[in-house]
Amino acid sequence: MDLAQAASVGGFFAVRTEPVPGGAHRPLAELYAGGTGPLSARVDKVAARLSAPERRVAAPIAHLGLAARPWSLALGPAALFGRF
Repeated sequence: MDLAQAASVGGFFAVRTEPVPGGAHRPLAELYAGGTGPLSARVDKVAARLSAPERRVAAPIAHLGLAARPWSLALGPAALFGRF
């Protein structure tokens, strides 16, 4: 599988294989740990874009966006090459 070709479908299908500049990488476990970290900020951003009256409306949509990322790594190549 050619990762560059999979990325040609769009940024959602891109796989980064080098470290994030400046050490900005955060594991998903850290994002889901609670508190007022990046996940909370993401939920607030989704709520603002939806004009949602409550954060609980935006939380599942933000979660689905995060959950879709790993799936795109499998589905992008499947769409391009007919295999996983």
